[in-house]
Amino acid sequence: MKLYTVLQFVSFLAVFIGAYYGISEISKNNVEDGINKFIQIGVMPLLFIGFLRHTLLSGNIIKSHPFFEVEAGGANLGIFVSLLAGYLLKIPVISMVCILMSLLVYLVVGLIAHVYYFKKIKFVNVAKFVSINSLLIYFIYKGIEM
Repeated sequence: MKLYTVLQFVSFLAVFIGAYYGISEISKNNVEDGINKFIQIGVMPLLFIGFLRHTLLSGNIIKSHPFFEVEAGGANLGIFVSLLAGYLLKIPVISMVCILMSLLVYLVVGLIAHVYYFKKIKFVNVAKFVSINSLLIYFIYKGIEM
């Protein structure tokens, strides 16, 4: 199995584990803790691994577009650093939710780009985007609702 495939699996597994613990906390009316767990366990590993996949393994994911790969890696790193700085500075959860909104926009644009630019659209790729975007929408909604 190729390294980028393993890294992608690990990052998606982290997202769904983070979502599980986050939703579990939210169901106990600990919305702030739920959002924090989702970000720490799921989103931050997704972003950092995304950075590694797109930059160090550039050309392995989208063979003919290494520039896009590095640019996507930089976007992942930028959002990761924003979330990390938010935790280190202990910013309010609503501010962290705003950073999640930027990730949502980035991933929606990524989905649109996949559908528009690739001649063969793989259902699996679309499903990955839709599932993560759905989780982001849920946690953003819960954060705004607080």
